Amino acid sequence: TQLLYNLVTNAAKFTIAGSIQLCAREDAQNGVLEIDVADTGKGIAPEALKHIFEPFKQQENKDSRSFQGIGLGLSVARTIARQHDGEIRVESTVGRGSTFTVVLPCDFNKRAGLTVRADSGAAVKLATASHPRIPRGGALPPAGQRPLALSVDDDDINQEVIEQTLGSEFRVVRAMNGMEAFEYLDSGRELPSLMLLDVMM
Repeated sequence: TQLLYNLVTNAAKFTIAGSIQLCAREDAQNGVLEIDVADTGKGIAPEALKHIFEPFKQQENKDSRSFQGIGLGLSVARTIARQHDGEIRVESTVGRGSTFTVVLPCDFNKRAGLTVRADSGAAVKLATASHPRIPRGGALPPAGQRPLALSVDDDDINQEVIEQTLGSEFRVVRAMNGMEAFEYLDSGRELPSLMLLDVMM
């Protein structure tokens, strides 16, 4: 959660207008999960790209204020990724935006045979990695309501931070562990437009 929070916060800081998009994809052939955080912000100058993951580094030019604070949060994010044997890549074009890609190792085969317990109390067996089970038939957001975000984290403080950060744009539903998240998704209630998962639970 902290890794993505840092990347999204950084994107929001430098995106005055436009959009920020999160996209996740499986690369089962290479055994990795890739998560993109893409923005349409100011972008990062090529000379600054070499230093953005260094703590407390700032762009030293006439537009230095645009890059203040860019170092520490990204440094922490990269440290977290590397603690999980992963990495962060970045592509950026000045005036068009940046895309940060988190690459994390993932053994998709280990998901086969995993069981969780749904609201009914019956055991639910997840599909294999090649055909992951996706909840279907959930309710649509009520007309005029903000979209729903599902936050999965076992830390109350993290949950508070997420709710305060997203609360103005999303209705936040909390799950304190993976079991609670699956129970919510299998319940037939409104499906979330956004999910945040703590990889260290």
